[in-house]
This record gives sequence, C-alpha cells and structure tokens, in this order.
Amino acid sequence: MTPERQAEIRDAWSRDLPKVLAGKDPMKNPIYNGIPMREWNDLPPVKNYTVEHVLKCAMRATKVSRMDLLGPRRAAPLARPRQLTYLLLRDFCPLRSLPEIARAMKKDHTTVMHGIKAARIRRDKDPDYRQLHEKAVRFIEGREDGGDVFAEAIGEGRFDG
Repeated sequence: MTPERQAEIRDAWSRDLPKVLAGKDPMKNPIYNGIPMREWNDLPPVKNYTVEHVLKCAMRATKVSRMDLLGPRRAAPLARPRQLTYLLLRDFCPLRSLPEIARAMKKDHTTVMHGIKAARIRRDKDPDYRQLHEKAVRFIEGREDGGDVFAEAIGEGRFDG
C-alpha cells in the first residue's frame, strides 16, 4: 500500500470514526470504500492515546521540559525533540488532525507537517534518533517506566542529535 493510500485511509478513518461509533452501518461508511473487508479484519485495534500522555512520554524520553517543547526557540537541541513529539502525536493520536496537534503544541499546522516529515527522515537515517523514538514509543505503550516526568524533564541531558 502506498504512503498516499495510507494517508487517505488515515484521514477517512479519523473523519468517519464517530459515525461508526454512533452505530451507523459501517459497511456503508466511506472508510470501507476500496478496501477489502479481510484487510480491515487484519488491522490491529487502534489505540488513541491522549495528547497529554504522548507529550509527557516525549518529555520523559527526550528529557526536554514542557516549556521548551512548546516554546518558540528553534535551536536544534529543542527542535529535534519537538519534531519527534509531532511524529509521536501523529502516530499515537490518530483521531487528531494536524491543526489540532498544532494547537496543542502552540505551532502552525505547516510547521507540524514539516516536523513530521523531518522526524521520519531523521529516524530512518540516524540510529541515535531511532533509539530515542523507540524509547518514547515504549513509554507511550507502557512497556518501560520512565520515572518521574517532571523531575527528569527540567532540562537536564537534552538531546543534542
């Protein structure tokens, strides 16, 4: 499946999920158009984590404070963890649109789009960044205890990438 098709399915899913949950016939729902039913049955259940949970886990993994993640500074040691946070929010909060993610992060949606793209490229090329991403994913999924979020995220040991 092409990335464009995956994005199309994700957008349809997030737009039409409330209709499905409201009890309308899911087989008549547009999210099923063009996708064989067996493919839908094989999909793992979607977990929709809260923005706050993902943000706290990103703070744990990157050891960057909330103020720095949401702030205006554009230095690389802050921008890279921020971009990772955008990617995590996009992946783990599928019911949130880019403008909603942007509002939560106090940024413009085009900034979030660029950050997601940059984080994906960096994750694929940089093993240290990939490890940081995997660590954040473990925190989000509850497979690793990150200790106290606020004690760790006061700016010590920021990721320099």
